[in-house]
Amino acid sequence: SDEENTARYDVVAQGAEAVGTKTVLVYMAGHNTLGYVGCLQADTAEIMAGRSAIPSDGRLLIFIDTGDKPRLYRVLPDEPQPRLLAEWAKDCSSTSPQTLCEVLELTRRLAPSAHYGLVMSSHGDGWLPPSNTPQSLRRSKASLKSFGIDDGDGAADHGEQMAVEDLATAFSQTGLHPDYIFFDACLMQTVEVAYALRGVTDY
Repeated sequence: SDEENTARYDVVAQGAEAVGTKTVLVYMAGHNTLGYVGCLQADTAEIMAGRSAIPSDGRLLIFIDTGDKPRLYRVLPDEPQPRLLAEWAKDCSSTSPQTLCEVLELTRRLAPSAHYGLVMSSHGDGWLPPSNTPQSLRRSKASLKSFGIDDGDGAADHGEQMAVEDLATAFSQTGLHPDYIFFDACLMQTVEVAYALRGVTDY
């Protein structure tokens, strides 16, 4: 609900822009070793270095969670720093379907476009079941697949993961249908993952 969302994040940007041609969202679930050792910070710096290539009718958004308050930014071709669009009030799990839904809804609301693209960046297990799935279920449903790791208060790279089926459900719930989903994550370029996402993206 709007009331629940208000309690979880603050929208800094005011109002929605005119509909653009394409919005690309880079979803960086980095509350894990990728965030600890600076990999996602390096990726963000690389994105900023190439910002001049963003077309005038395109939008590039970055959601980043490295263990503090998650943030949603917009990268503009003529600004050296990304522009803050929204900030969560406290740390939340970037591998939670609820968080993904919130980010997708904000993307559609703050950067409406005729087309969308998505880049999912984190660790990945491909066809393996999420580590937070009960052992009995892991044994009986080996077809489960997972994306990302959010350590929360736990040990490095042993936190919550998101089943690929839950990833697909989040897209179905928000109604945002990206033209493509790229994975900057291990083991996610498999036919099992593609099959699970067949109804929520074109490529």
